[in-house]
This record gives sequence, C-alpha cells and structure tokens, in this order.
Amino acid sequence: MSGCSTTRDNFFSRTYHQTTTKYNGYFNANESVKRGLQKIKDAHKDNYQEVISIDKINRLDLPGQVFPNMDRAIEKTTKMITRHSMEINNKEKNKWIDDNYYLMAKARFYKKEYLASQNTFKFLIRSFPKSTLFNNSVIWSAKCDLRLDNAQAAKKTLNSYINEKKLTKKQTVDFNLVLTEISINEKNYQKAITSIKKAIALSKKNKDKARYYFVLAQLNEMLKQGDKAILNYNNVIKSNPEYEMSFRAALNKANSYTYSSGKSSILLKEYGKMLKDAKNKDYRDQIYYAIGEIKLNDGDTTSAILNFQRSINSFLFDVNQKLQTHQRLAKIYFEKKLYEKTYNQKDSILMLIDVTHANYVSIKKTHKNLKDIVDNKNIIHEKDSLLSLGLMTKEERNKKIDDYIASLKQKDMEERAQKEEERNSGNFNLYEYNKNQNNLPVGGGWYFYNPTAMSFGFSEFLTRWGNRKNEDNWRRKNKTQINDDELEEKEGDDGPSVKERYSRDYYLSKIPITKSQQDSTLKKIENAYYNLGAHFKNNFDDYQSSIDVFEEMLNRFVDTEYKLLVYIQLISLYDIINENGAKKDILSFLQKEFPDNKYINTQTGEIINNEKSNKKDDYDLIYELYKKENYNEALELISKTKQIELKDKLNVEMIKAFCLSKIYGKKKYIEALELIVKNNPNTLHAKKSSEILDVLYGSFYETEDDLYKMEPKSKHHMIITVSSLQVDIPEIQNIITKFNNKNYNSSKIKITNLLLNKETQIIKISDFNNGKEALNYYESTLKDANYMKIYDQKGVDKMIISKSNFVNLLNQKTIKDYKIYFNEKYLN
Repeated sequence: MSGCSTTRDNFFSRTYHQTTTKYNGYFNANESVKRGLQKIKDAHKDNYQEVISIDKINRLDLPGQVFPNMDRAIEKTTKMITRHSMEINNKEKNKWIDDNYYLMAKARFYKKEYLASQNTFKFLIRSFPKSTLFNNSVIWSAKCDLRLDNAQAAKKTLNSYINEKKLTKKQTVDFNLVLTEISINEKNYQKAITSIKKAIALSKKNKDKARYYFVLAQLNEMLKQGDKAILNYNNVIKSNPEYEMSFRAALNKANSYTYSSGKSSILLKEYGKMLKDAKNKDYRDQIYYAIGEIKLNDGDTTSAILNFQRSINSFLFDVNQKLQTHQRLAKIYFEKKLYEKTYNQKDSILMLIDVTHANYVSIKKTHKNLKDIVDNKNIIHEKDSLLSLGLMTKEERNKKIDDYIASLKQKDMEERAQKEEERNSGNFNLYEYNKNQNNLPVGGGWYFYNPTAMSFGFSEFLTRWGNRKNEDNWRRKNKTQINDDELEEKEGDDGPSVKERYSRDYYLSKIPITKSQQDSTLKKIENAYYNLGAHFKNNFDDYQSSIDVFEEMLNRFVDTEYKLLVYIQLISLYDIINENGAKKDILSFLQKEFPDNKYINTQTGEIINNEKSNKKDDYDLIYELYKKENYNEALELISKTKQIELKDKLNVEMIKAFCLSKIYGKKKYIEALELIVKNNPNTLHAKKSSEILDVLYGSFYETEDDLYKMEPKSKHHMIITVSSLQVDIPEIQNIITKFNNKNYNSSKIKITNLLLNKETQIIKISDFNNGKEALNYYESTLKDANYMKIYDQKGVDKMIISKSNFVNLLNQKTIKDYKIYFNEKYLN
C-alpha cells in the first residue's frame, strides 16, 4: 500500500483512504456514539413540574456510563483524521474527514466538553464551508453556546451563518428548536411558541412531536392561554408517546383549566376514571394533586386541601410531585395565616428540596421565621397548661396525673394486645419459606455467614414471636409485669422513658407548684407574648395579628416591664393601618404613664431623635476602625475603653468577636461568641451568636467525647444499608460489581456483606484512601441508572464513613445517629 499515500491525489489513494476512514473508523465510532447517546436518553427523567427540556441530551451527569463510549469514538475519529486525511494544495481530498470531525465534536458535546466541542464545530465551519455538514455544525455550535449559558452568542452564531431557505427539513427543525430554547431561557414565551410551532410542522417522528407539543402546551400555560394549552396536551396524547408523558399531559390540563372556557366536571370525571385504573396505581399522588388544583380553582379550598393531603399520602417515588404539593399547601395555609400548618409544610419542603435550588435560601429563611412564631405560641400554650395544673390543689393535681397515666397504660396495653394478636393470628408461611429458600444464593457455607438466610430467619422469628428480648422463658405469651430492663428502654429521643411515662413524680417535676416557679413560668409566657407580636410585625407584615397579641399581652400582664415597648409598637402598628383613634388612645396612656420617656413624643407619636454632639463616642470610633478593617487597633481601643453605654456594650462585644475571627481564626471566634451567649442570655445578641455558632460547630468543633469524628484524610468506606426483606441483596452486589468493573479498578475495591442488627444489613464498599475519594465514588453512583434503581427501593440508604467511625457504628448497632452525622458533615 505504499502507493496509497496521503500526499498523492490519485484514484487508488482516494479510494483506499476514504473506504478505510468510512468503514474502519467512522462506522465503529458512530456505533459507539449511538450506544452512549442511548444511555443518556434512557437515563433521562423529566421534571414535569417545570417546562421540560426540548431534548433528552445532557440533562443528567452520567460520566461513568457515557464516557467510555464517547472516548472510544474520539479515539477512533482522531486516528482516522491523523492517518487518512488527504489535504493536498489546501484542499481535503478524503470526503469522510469532515464527517469524522463532526462526529468527534458531537462526542465531546455528549461528554459535556462544550468548549472543545465548539472549537471543533467552528473548525468545520471555517474549513469545510461547502460541506453538507456546514449548517449542522452551525446549529450544534449554537447548542454549545446555550450549554455555556451564552444565549446572545448562540443567537449571533445562527444569525451570522444560517440561511433558512437553504436548510433541509431536518435542519429547519433543529434550527427552530435551538431558537425555542434561546427564547425560553430569555423568558420570551411567545417567541418560543412561534419557533416550536415551525419545528412541529416539519417533524416526522410522533415521539418527537409529542415532546414538542408538551413543551408548547406548557408555554401556553405560562401565558395563561388555557384553551390552547388543553388543545396541545390533547395533541400530546394523540401522538402516542410513552405512558408517563401521556399521563402527565392528561393531568396538566388541570393547571390550564383556570384560564380556559372548559368545565371542571369533564376533567374531574376523567381523573376519577384514572384513579380507578390499576395501571395508574403508582401515579395516584399526581392525580390527586390535579383534582386538588381544580377544586381550588373552583373555590372549594376544603376539598382542595383534602386532595392535596391524599396526594402526599399516596407518595411512592415522585419527589418532585411531593415537593410541589407541599409548596401548594404551604401557600394556601400562609394566605389563611395558619402559621403552624405553614411551618409544617415548609419543614417538609426543606427535607425534599436541593440546596442548589433557586428558592432554597428564601424558603429556609421563611421556615426559620415561622419556627419563631410556632415556638413562641407553643411556649404560651405549654406554660399555661402547666400553670393551670400548678394552681390546682394537691389532690386535684395528683388525680389529674393519675388519670392521665391510667389512660396511657390502657392505651399501651391495647396496642400491645393488638400486636400480639397480629403476631399469633397466622401460622408459619411454608410457601414463603420455600420460595425464599429457592432464592437464597447457591453454594455452601455456614448459615451465620449467609446474611440473606439470616435476614429471612429474623423475619420468620419476628413474624411468629415478635421482638422478644434475649432472656429466659422468652416464649411465654402472657406477661402481666414489665421487666426492669424494659423500663429502662427509651421510646424515642424526646419525652419520658417508659419508666418515667408511668411515674407521677416525673410529671410533677415539670409542673410549677411553688410561687417562684410560677413567677418564672409567667415571665417566660410574658417574653413569648412580646416576641410573638414582634415576629408577626417584623417578619410577616401581619399587623393585625401583631396588634391582637400585644393587646392581649397588656390585658393579661397589666404591669409588664415591656409596657413602654408595647405602646411604641402599637403606635407604629396603628399608624401603618391608619387607625388614628386607637393610636390616640395609646398616646393618652403614654402621657399618663410615661410622660418623661426619652423614646417617643407623647403628643405626636414620633420617635425622639436623640442626636449627640459632633464628638464621636468610643463605640463610634471602635465601629469605624472595624469597618476600615483595622482589627488590631479596634481590639486595642476596646481593651482601653472602660465605660461604654449599656446599649452599645453588646455591640462592642460582637465587634470584638468579629475582629478576633479576622486575626486569630475560627477557634477564637467561637470562644468569643460562646462568652456572649453565656454572659447575656435571652438577648438578641446571644440569639445571633447562637445562630453563628450553629454553623461554626458543624464545620469545626468536635470534642473527645463525640462518638463520630471527622477524619477526612483517613481511609473511608461507602456503605449501603438495607432494612427491607423485599430487597434482593445478591442483585445489589451484582450491580455494584458491574459498575466497578466498568468505571473503576475493580481489583482494588472490595464488597463485603455484614449485619448491623436484626433489621439492617450493610453492604460495605472499601477501601478509599480518604474522604474525598469516597465522596467522589458516592457521587458517581448517583449518576448511574442501575445504582439509582438500588437507591429507589424502600428500606435502602447510602453514605460514606471513615474506617474508625465504621467500627463505632458496628458497636452502636444503629444507623440513625450516624445518618444525621453524615448528612451534616459530608452533605452539608
């Protein structure tokens, strides 16, 4: 083949290099790209709570699965270009070289190497202006711009090179889809509608058209074009897409109903049928949500809330739907000023929402503000209840407690009897036993070395006998007394132990009986009233609720030390809502009770401006030094200043803490803040310091007494915990092995199966050199479709753990505490 040189422009050279390029390199590279692209599409999952993506490409991170395919394609195409390019007199004679460049650029795009991909597409645009791939390269270059968050550059690229009249039908479709995506990013929904309609008109594949119709319907929704949205959702269904998209199209019509001329009865009837259809069992949460939306739009808020609750109770796997439902309920409750219920919904939302979500910070802030409302209300309610018990006679109080304990014992006895009846109602399940025996791993080995067999044994034991303690006479059914050991067991993290649960002394210890105890309790109630009123006003602009709380406080605590502050608050509130009569009444009280106060003018209600002379006091000087970042000078002045006005003292202490953090670091910062909390309890500064400490402790502070400790540089394992007998352990191990073989040096990774306790098995994947390496592995599993099938199963959890913490975990025999530690230290 010496005559087939890449520098000789003859028939034999061209034929040889073109044939080799096409059938040896390009064909295999193209097949590899197809396989990788199919993996991307198979792993794609749409979030129907938002406008779905135009395509399924690169919407998830799948490096472990996709990279090998794309790397193979890049390697093949590079080899073909290097060995078989025939550039003679500045002209490429091998007509398959541009195809290889094009395929290489797409492979890089699928790998999310957008800059490298775009450079290759631009090289094609410059070097092959007459190629049939020219327009395709321009369109894909614009796609790269979009992935790089540069919509303006994408528009410029398209405008500079594309002549729509010269595009094929397929290129016209792709061109308009890119325009649609640009318009959606710019929130120009009407322009996006125009573009996607052109794409739909020329699309041939029903599956593609169904997706485009769905996007079009969602865009109609955004513009409140209800009738058009419903029409296009019906077009989705007619296009015969995959079941989930068809199902969601039917449900999304509920969102459009508000802005349509349709009747709710038609949709409700349709959804009623869907609920009865067995194949929709896994989607009932979404159906109930759609019904709730219709009921809400019809003004039936009670029925809407009922259906939203049914949606949450029907949750199986769609976290986005559950999140959407909690958000809807939170909005309803907040509009009705039902703050406790709103707080509960926000609490659930924070458990579900990702920290990278655009609204995470605002949701967390609202949640914290709501917690302040709920906590102060609870203080008032709880302390009032305890006071009422404290004010009873001894005999009345003891009878009340004894009656409560008796009802608790009766309730607990009934629950135990019911559980005992359930345990003894069935016989040994021979069929289940044989079925599980057949499913056990084949091969020898002692029973206690076989975790699956042991799990089944535990299950059968629990089914027949219940959760019996390891003690003599364990098979006795009727036990009239509770053992001392059982009394020591805690029922939960909060509240009394089982022994305390039935103890009169325990409840008496919580009741304020003496005069000093009752005065202290009243003081806490008084503080809670003031804080509650202030929170309503400052955090939620709920002026009427704030007024109600402050007025109730004045009626209940006639001589409260907060009286002047409450008057000032009420004057401000009445001013805001234009209640001039009520404002005059409070001003008259001020004139009588606080005629010489320094804060508010008793005639006008205006705040008195206590401006000092031009001479700056010590606090002003300290603050100026801090603002100018002269931290050492600020600390020196603080140490020399002996007399600081009381109102400025805590501000100076906070400045001192900030300066220490800048000069000496986190440890000194923590110590300074702890002093503020210790020496100034129940102050705003102490509260702010505590909030800062909460953050600092999580990232820095651990004591020798802590069970688990951060050891980022030590060896780590990844563990998968399984607490359900329905989970197939051997199948999980098989998935892990395949994943490791494909993406890692499997010879260095070991898989071990252990029992943590009777309910929980651990699959340990080890060893990783440090925490970062283990976390990288953990995160790569979250991008693997097969691994996600493991995680989606009920009773399965995953985390990473250091080697020494793993030993402590095995000794503890419970995963609960470590799970909290893992979430706080590794994920947050």
